[in-house]
Amino acid sequence: MTKSRLDQIAINQGISLPEVGVKFERFAVDTIKPGNPITPNRRKLESRLRYSKVRILNVQPDGIVPLPVVTTFPPFFRELADAIFYEAKAVKGTLLPPSYQDYQILGFLDVLGKNPARAAGENPAIVFMTTSDVRKISRKTIVEATSRDTGVWHSIAIVDTNPFDRRRC
Repeated sequence: MTKSRLDQIAINQGISLPEVGVKFERFAVDTIKPGNPITPNRRKLESRLRYSKVRILNVQPDGIVPLPVVTTFPPFFRELADAIFYEAKAVKGTLLPPSYQDYQILGFLDVLGKNPARAAGENPAIVFMTTSDVRKISRKTIVEATSRDTGVWHSIAIVDTNPFDRRRC
């Protein structure tokens, strides 16, 4: 699903181009837990590092969920709050480097790197959900995340033109 194809689908459905990013974001976040979608995030999180670069203090991931931790010793299950960020990007021509969108990506990594999950010995993470124009995430973003013991996941949108073709399964 390229950004151009997404725009074409949107236009065919009467969605204006300025709305495409928001609609893609909502769709992407809704598909994470089908039947029990993640609530859109309305909270702004402070990133002093982003502020030092562009004088924008906050970041606002599209979705935030706890990190579930399962162990073989008590407590067998616990959740670490706000440790996984979801961020949808309907874009082309970028690898999402730390400087992307006024250092928004750097801000996400700054906030996650200070998450209490780190003190608990766990790794917070960010999941990028993108159009297929973004084939990989910037090496600079990976290095920055690694320096903060933060995971980076990448999910790429596709168009399934024949969902009933079992030969592809």
